[in-house]
Amino acid sequence: MVKYTLITLTSLLLACQTHALGQSDTLDNYIERLIESYAESNADDNQFDFSQNFENLEDVKKHPFDVNEVTEEQLSILFFLNAIQRQAIIQHRQNYGAFIALEELQSIDVLDNDVIKILQYFLTLTPQPTNVFKYNNMFKAPKQTLFLKFKNVLQTRKGYIADSLGATAYKGDPHHMFVRYKMESNNNFKMGFTAEKDPGESFLSGSNKKGFDFYSGFAFIQNISRTIKTIAIGDYTLSFGQGLVLHNDFGAGKSSYVMNIKKSGRTLRPYSSVNESNYFRGIAITTLPYRNVELTLLYSSKKVDGSIQADTLDLDIEQQATAILRSGYHRTAREIANQNNLSQTNYGGRLIYKMKKLHLGLHHLTYTFSKDFNKADQLYNLYAFRGTSLSNTGIDYNCSFRNATLFGEIAMSNNGGIAQVHGLLMPLDRHIDVSVCYRNYQKNYQVLEANAFGEGSQPINEKGIYFGIEARPTNAWKISSYIDMWQNPWLKYRVDAPSSGKESLVRIEYNIKRKFNAYLQYRYESKYINTSQHIEKIDYTVNTVQQRWRFHMAHKVNKAWELRSRAEMVIYAKEGQSTNGYLLYQDVIYKPIGKSYSFTCRYALFDTYGYDTRIYAYENDILYEFAIPFYSNTGKRAYINFRHKLTNYITWEARYAVTSYSDLKVISKGSNEQINGSVKSEIKLQLKFSF
Repeated sequence: MVKYTLITLTSLLLACQTHALGQSDTLDNYIERLIESYAESNADDNQFDFSQNFENLEDVKKHPFDVNEVTEEQLSILFFLNAIQRQAIIQHRQNYGAFIALEELQSIDVLDNDVIKILQYFLTLTPQPTNVFKYNNMFKAPKQTLFLKFKNVLQTRKGYIADSLGATAYKGDPHHMFVRYKMESNNNFKMGFTAEKDPGESFLSGSNKKGFDFYSGFAFIQNISRTIKTIAIGDYTLSFGQGLVLHNDFGAGKSSYVMNIKKSGRTLRPYSSVNESNYFRGIAITTLPYRNVELTLLYSSKKVDGSIQADTLDLDIEQQATAILRSGYHRTAREIANQNNLSQTNYGGRLIYKMKKLHLGLHHLTYTFSKDFNKADQLYNLYAFRGTSLSNTGIDYNCSFRNATLFGEIAMSNNGGIAQVHGLLMPLDRHIDVSVCYRNYQKNYQVLEANAFGEGSQPINEKGIYFGIEARPTNAWKISSYIDMWQNPWLKYRVDAPSSGKESLVRIEYNIKRKFNAYLQYRYESKYINTSQHIEKIDYTVNTVQQRWRFHMAHKVNKAWELRSRAEMVIYAKEGQSTNGYLLYQDVIYKPIGKSYSFTCRYALFDTYGYDTRIYAYENDILYEFAIPFYSNTGKRAYINFRHKLTNYITWEARYAVTSYSDLKVISKGSNEQINGSVKSEIKLQLKFSF
């Protein structure tokens, strides 16, 4: 029944919107599309934290870059720009001299109207003062921000229900609490701290007698002198090359933005988020020892959660770690026992040589652990890291010739395994851009926190090639497409044989002077997985095919109201059986100009056959929080977000979301998150103080 309702409502919505026009696209809309496109292609990688990147954008909005002085490294903070666009801005300035007006950006062919408008938030023609760090001005007229956040699922979950002995699986209350403070002065000194308690974790009791479960803090100083660029003390993140060793900035990869395949970003950044594993704790410094040379050195020491296994037959054998646990949850007795039971020490650095057309980088990172690593005794883990120490060394490059950009990285782990990735970005003319990326990640390459281009979550056991093309036949039309083909020479989890796969995407997008946006997108993926028949002693692999169709429309009715509609279908085929999934949603966004309040809401209907036909969709959320949940089973979902600026210093936000299933009587059955019923709802509250 839901399926036919979806089809009917889709027809009505599309008919109503065919002639709708409105105001220009906004920064939020453009960034949301970029985030969703990346996230849906990397849906199973839930470790990446988008909030850190949005905080960086906010910093640049407060202190815009001078377009006549901005460097390519600084432009990399604006992650909505691809490498060709960044290089084109710098090249235009070198060829024609200083910009006279920001409107001059319109003469750069690779910048479309949306990007040019958004750049005006972050670029200026007003020369920025040279902010040389002075100790006496460290706390002079600082800008301070304090966030307080609370959220909770309203239904009682199994983990909070006492058993016959009065004990509960979760040792804390069901509330999520978050505090973050940040202070900055003259854009060259920043400091802050973050504290968080996840649902189910204790607070001021049990394993957290000192309060919150997670604490993080940093101090970050820039422009100290001509030779010292930055110093980070406390928690920080690092990004090296193309991510074969480490990368914690916005992750370029497969998406409908087919030219965004080159990773970029600053080497060293402060850390102020709540991901409890993707950061370093200690000290790092970036220096400029010689002209065109930049050197970053780091030292980090912290406790991490580990899965520890002891030899039950020989108690004299020292305990071994089988994995680093990155969820950050410490709710149950087992999770608490795994908390901070491993010591991790890191040291290393990055050396960069910069010329006008060529950048070369050399980087190294060593991990040392307090216990031996020994992965589970499975055949696909044959080449996995074992021992107490792991080192990775890489060389990366970036060179430009006219409008083309060539980039890549080669890295080696201390066991001799090698990984390499190379790419090319090239505009064929003012209407067509192409991208190519080749990677070869050996099965014995060992790495822990890489974030490189590829199909897998880590650059291991994969060889493939990617082709992308973006065509802009007119100002209104854009066609994007890519095809990616890969092989896995060794076994993988749930794939008990060498395998291969391919993925392709086609997206046709239509804009009318940024006033109206619609696109049709088709994604195809074919890859192998173990059979579910279990009729042989060893599972053989079978091919699976997933196809996704999406039609999306967005426009502004007037300066305050915006409507977005989407219809999506997924088809999944395996071993002669095919299942379908459907989603339809309608968004209403109200952001009146000159008013202190705004709201966004959604109503969605979905009908999917289990996990294989799940559909991911971006959801508007409270500030610095990004929701990309998947819709599965059959039912409906709705949410509303409300934001109100009480004064110039205080803003409060609230969110209510509810999902109702028509085919479930128990949600998350069998887990501690189990809800006895068919409805799950959540509330969020956030206060922002600026002073």
